[in-house]
Amino acid sequence: MQAPQKNQRRQLGILSGLLAVVAFSGCKPRSYNSGVYEAPGNADRPERLGLPATMPWSELKDLKAAERSVPWTDTYWPLFQKGMAVRWAVPEGGATALPKNPETPWRQVSQMLEAWNQGDKARLNLLSPAEKYELIKLGDASVNASLLAELEANEKQFLSAPGLKESRDRLEAIAKQQQQMKLQIDQLSREINALVSKVRDDNASGLKLKGFLKDPALRNRVNREEVLQQISVLQNAVVNNIAGIKAKQTALDNLETQAKDFNKKKSEAKEVYDKELKTWQKSGLAVAGKMSDSLNMISTSWENYLNYSSSYDEPWEWMGHCHGWAVAALNEATPKHGVLVQRAGKEIFFTEGDIRGLLTKVYSDQSPPAKFASLRCDSDKLVKDRLGRVADGKLCLGENKKSCTQTDKGEIVYIATGQSQRGLSVIGSKVNDDNPRVAVWTGGGTEDSVQVAIYPDLDTFSKNLSKIRARDYSGSQRGILNISLSCRDTNPMTLHMALKGFIADKKIGFVMDRTRTAQVWNQPVHKFEIATLPIKKNDKDGTLSVPGEPVAVAEVDDLFRDFRAKGTAFLVQMKVKLHYGVENGPRLTYRAPDEATDVDTVVYTLELDAKQNLIGGEWGLIPTTENAKDSSLAAGRSGAGPDFLWLIDQKEKPIKGKLDHALIDKIHRCSLEANNIQKYPWSVGGVTLDYTICKVD
Repeated sequence: MQAPQKNQRRQLGILSGLLAVVAFSGCKPRSYNSGVYEAPGNADRPERLGLPATMPWSELKDLKAAERSVPWTDTYWPLFQKGMAVRWAVPEGGATALPKNPETPWRQVSQMLEAWNQGDKARLNLLSPAEKYELIKLGDASVNASLLAELEANEKQFLSAPGLKESRDRLEAIAKQQQQMKLQIDQLSREINALVSKVRDDNASGLKLKGFLKDPALRNRVNREEVLQQISVLQNAVVNNIAGIKAKQTALDNLETQAKDFNKKKSEAKEVYDKELKTWQKSGLAVAGKMSDSLNMISTSWENYLNYSSSYDEPWEWMGHCHGWAVAALNEATPKHGVLVQRAGKEIFFTEGDIRGLLTKVYSDQSPPAKFASLRCDSDKLVKDRLGRVADGKLCLGENKKSCTQTDKGEIVYIATGQSQRGLSVIGSKVNDDNPRVAVWTGGGTEDSVQVAIYPDLDTFSKNLSKIRARDYSGSQRGILNISLSCRDTNPMTLHMALKGFIADKKIGFVMDRTRTAQVWNQPVHKFEIATLPIKKNDKDGTLSVPGEPVAVAEVDDLFRDFRAKGTAFLVQMKVKLHYGVENGPRLTYRAPDEATDVDTVVYTLELDAKQNLIGGEWGLIPTTENAKDSSLAAGRSGAGPDFLWLIDQKEKPIKGKLDHALIDKIHRCSLEANNIQKYPWSVGGVTLDYTICKVD
């Protein structure tokens, strides 16, 4: 790889000074420093995780597999289900004294307090983790009367707001009619099935009687006239029943047509109701926030739910607390049984699922400092180059362009190291372009792309700087620039060193976001398996290297040569299985098989300098006869990898905040006790659960 020429270095130096000058309020500030070479950038260098800057291959060549204990599993407590406030233990459709999903904060809080004040074990058992926590934290104290009054006033608004009440009544009336139709449809279906069975049986009986008349051995032993009469009766019954089936089928078809019409009516009514509901939710958001000081866990659950429900149009079902679960599952011991928590002369049973939820929540809301490597990808429209790599960016020219995605016509561009921030990007048609263009962000962008004005070179940009400051972009080309650097910056070198440092050496594991999309799925990595792969050399025989033996770059026809880290002298490639915990639950109790795990396979090439020290890496494989299918150009050579990596030191605990970590920790420690285990008769389903008593007065 040639070094940037002197003129290019001068241009980039001048432009760096201009970056701070050109800033527009309509654009979101971004800063990238991944670089066009695949050495770790500022955001994803190993040191950010507390690892050394590099490792010699001699310390890594024998690394094949390692693992730590399996992290405990938990749900991600999704926000659309009100997070920790969901009454998950209430059985679906079950006849219990407690509704599963309270529609308002008032209903949740008043039902919770009523069960507590009455000491109703059956209802207390089925409360959400947030409710159980709030009650134990309250003890013999009471909730502020003015807060309860505001919650009740909000409830009255929910019930009486004209538009909301009318649309809710309409929706409930349609649901009632649908239920009646369903009962009629079920009844008709049963009647038709009974008639079909009768026709089948009568036909079989008629055929049997006809057989008697044809069988020489039997026909002289039966009364022919009586048999013929029986056959006639059966045939008439079949005809009548077939007519009955047709009539009932017609009625059933009509009902099902009406049911489809009612589905449409219900959909339209639901749309009206949801619109009215959002108005109430926006007002309810402020009221839910007022619970923050005294009922914080319930408050945040409702605030998140009401906020996204009333104002967020993008899919948000994936949002939840996986960031708290993933690190808690690595750093905190697995709860072993339930806990009967006693305070102020009262008691509540916390299941294993509840306790896992409390740990997940406190690590989510009051997370200790984390070590974090890589930027978060905010795009669902990744652009890839001809090699299948996530591109630096893509430029789509046109005054009225609305997008610049993989399927749009445009040009893959390369962004100079550190030159994409605060309102402009320096782009080239090739790596280390000697005459880069300047893309000025003109606003109106999304997380996937920004609107830009393109200037052909630095001189033209400099001459127009005064006009640009006045938002006059005359003399430029207009278009859309997709910037994908934050979706490309997790370097395989950093991942490989994390496997060595955190799993093989320290047995602690780490967290990865396994999806390179706007959605974030944090998973605790606890195990890996490495298979080194051969590399095809460029000699006349296409010799395959010994797997795991570094191969000199001069001996390889490397399609990724323009993207190797500076100073790359050797290459090693491998296939790695990453084992990680996945969501499961919540449950009353967990067995070993319930601690769910999964595995992803990633492929990458590590880059070594002349002394065979790690200096970078590239996702994907160099073609070989063994991995030709995996690495064919048609399929896209570049493999997928984690979006970002992070961990929290095990000695670090949740920071001080509105949640009482000491109380949660006490309940957790009680769940680890091995002595004085008792059997608790669960109120639903007739099961018994192991538990210990935990006094927190």
